[in-house]
Amino acid sequence: MTVSERGFEDAITASLVELGGYRVCKWGTKPEWSADFDRVRGLDTAELFAFLAETQPKVWERLVAVHGGEAGAHQQFADRLAKQIDERGTVDVLRHGVNDHGIEVRLAFFKPAHGLTPELTDRYLANRLTVTRQLAYDAASSKTLDLCLFVNGIPVATAELQKPLTHQ
Repeated sequence: MTVSERGFEDAITASLVELGGYRVCKWGTKPEWSADFDRVRGLDTAELFAFLAETQPKVWERLVAVHGGEAGAHQQFADRLAKQIDERGTVDVLRHGVNDHGIEVRLAFFKPAHGLTPELTDRYLANRLTVTRQLAYDAASSKTLDLCLFVNGIPVATAELQKPLTHQ
């Protein structure tokens, strides 16, 4: 049996999508997904804005109005979010959200302690877990990460896979 990095990536991503609750495995080097990731801000903006529109439509409408349209909301909110992640850290931003022009934006919904409120369970299930393979992370180079795990478009973990047979 030959052991390859690609085979290891295949096994991990298949497990995440089939058994781990991940929605999709994207390929950062494929044209259909390369535009989803904003290398400058470090966000999967396609997933981020889909999550916001789906889970918080009124909040999203207010952001669009405040920022002068959808394009402005995409750019300015992504800037705000990236700055908050740099200042406060990813975990704090996921737990407490971001305030943008007085608008409270939730960036993740956590599993409720009980099932008595179906709305809370629905929100939790609306989280968008994705994995991206071969993710180009630097706007100035073609270097890639083997795997990157995202929660609602926010990167939470990266992995560089190695195989001991080649002494990596």
